Amino acid sequence: MDLKKQVGVLPMEGRIADLFLFIRSLYYFFLILRKFFLIQVESFTSNKRRLMVNLFSQMMIAVLFLNKKKNLKRKN
Repeated sequence: MDLKKQVGVLPMEGRIADLFLFIRSLYYFFLILRKFFLIQVESFTSNKRRLMVNLFSQMMIAVLFLNKKKNLKRKN
């Protein structure tokens, strides 16, 4: 499903757009974090821990990349 259909029309410029991006990033971050806390942390093997850390770091890289891409679009 298209993101605009899910959230509505988001502003494309200015601080409000940055705020929307930040709030959406936090929302997805806490959704993923909540899923991990439903699993018992004690039952994690080292492979599962590594997978969780990799997923978290890749998610942060993706959020930073999308934010940078959005800022570059605004400048052009």
